[in-house]
Amino acid sequence: MHEKFDLLALYETSTLLNDSLEIGFILNNLLRTAMSKLLVTRSIALLLDATKQHYSIASAQGIRHIEKNIHLDRTLFTNTNLGISEAPDILKSWGIYDLIPLTARKQHLGYVGFGHKIDQKPLSPEESSFVQSLVHMSSVAVHNAFMVAELQTANHDLAHKIQQLNTLFDLATGFGANQEREPILKQLGFSLMGHLMIRHFTFWLKTSSQGRSASFQPVITKGIPIDLTPQETLVFQNLDTLVLLPEASGDWQAFETCGIRLILPLRMQNETRGVLCLGEKTAKEAYTQADLEFLTALGQLTITSLENASLLATRLENERFEEELRLANGIQRRLLPQKLPQIPRFTVDVWSQPARHVGGDFFDVRPLDNNRYLIAIADVTGKGMPAALLMSHLQAGIQFQLATNALTDLAQATALLNAVITDNTDSDKFITFFWGILDISSQSFVFVNAGHDAPIWLRSGREILRLETGGPLLGVLKNVPYEQGRIRIQAGDRLFFYTDGLSEALNQAGEELGVQKLLHALTYLESQNATESLNAVKQEVVTWTGTAPQSDDRTAILLQAETF
Repeated sequence: MHEKFDLLALYETSTLLNDSLEIGFILNNLLRTAMSKLLVTRSIALLLDATKQHYSIASAQGIRHIEKNIHLDRTLFTNTNLGISEAPDILKSWGIYDLIPLTARKQHLGYVGFGHKIDQKPLSPEESSFVQSLVHMSSVAVHNAFMVAELQTANHDLAHKIQQLNTLFDLATGFGANQEREPILKQLGFSLMGHLMIRHFTFWLKTSSQGRSASFQPVITKGIPIDLTPQETLVFQNLDTLVLLPEASGDWQAFETCGIRLILPLRMQNETRGVLCLGEKTAKEAYTQADLEFLTALGQLTITSLENASLLATRLENERFEEELRLANGIQRRLLPQKLPQIPRFTVDVWSQPARHVGGDFFDVRPLDNNRYLIAIADVTGKGMPAALLMSHLQAGIQFQLATNALTDLAQATALLNAVITDNTDSDKFITFFWGILDISSQSFVFVNAGHDAPIWLRSGREILRLETGGPLLGVLKNVPYEQGRIRIQAGDRLFFYTDGLSEALNQAGEELGVQKLLHALTYLESQNATESLNAVKQEVVTWTGTAPQSDDRTAILLQAETF
């Protein structure tokens, strides 16, 4: 009858173990079953770690005052074959005297140890046979659990690699669609921010070679002060492998001082054509091997696209392209307001100038009711039909919010809009977005900034503030919160909303206009309405750029508070 009972226990245990692939559950069930059948009060399960040099405590029952993260050297144990052996002294000090190896498919996994029986009698032959059978079944279950865990890890790594390849494919498609330098550089910046959460970076391109010396100039910079002399950048010409700071020293000290943590050369035909310098990741995490592989591929995509762009002097204008421009132009005309509303005690004016027939900028000024007015501005990545379609998607999302009266909570409405954009756009498409609601009855302006260039608030006393409260770009991460800001507007105050096509407008020397020159244009005249102020901004941009080609879309909105 006792033998039948043991067989029944083994069968029930086997069934239970086969239903689980969780190692902790398997070992806990093994120890508890053995303890109840053998009438012992202490047990332990040790697993051989990945280094094959130490054992770690995977489970312990009835043993107090031991740390589960302790490691036991493998040399303490001599018997890894089947059978019961004597425990080493350290286990005896814990009340464990008998050890049974966990072995499956000729692979040693660890040990299961037991203390003395309550009656202090040795194990009978039947009990020894029972517990060894129990441990053997558990060994197979543990081995299977390890195999499943390894398979899951491999699948996870494979899925991550596939995701990286898909992302790079999408980026390659996006880069290939652009044949001008500025859109390529802008997409590089969005890729670094959106995919790796890198907010501080600078990208240098080789501009000339004279003998053994090469000249490099920064063509895009975000958050890193460029304080490097031409002599210090000469190290770029011989750079053929990435540099991690602060591990590297010597020639790279000046780069570390600027906040640079990784320097990646971009090479073509055994020559360094560009250098990508990156600061810390937003979460202060170290760069992983996967990050480095992704950055290397992204860098090669960028430098190849830039090289191709430099070789293309003209773009063929065929019927298909003309049809795309015509359709996109019609879409954009219908999306943007044709006439600005008259706002009591305020003047408002808009300037929008696409770089091509169609642009990636969006704006809207419309009444919500007798007292409230919506003001929105956005910058969509890309140009042409893709940008126009993405802009239409954004406009449709805003229309839905208006139709469902969702703008009572602007932060929540922004989060919903971001979720919709993220779900329905490619991974290389992003939108910087700002919107706010002007309430003329309370003279208040409630707003949310989703990664857009912060609008400028020029107060009547010449105080200058920026409207930054909000959250990240639209289309980067789905489930992120947004914060709502609120200001009170007084007579004489002005709100200036703009896209980076104004502040980053280039002159013939390739220099950016900058925000300070925009502020100078806005504050030059003491008394002016919105139209006059905006005309001053236009003149500043036109004077600065001269005959240089327009590289990006330009949009600006100016709201002027009159007497109340």
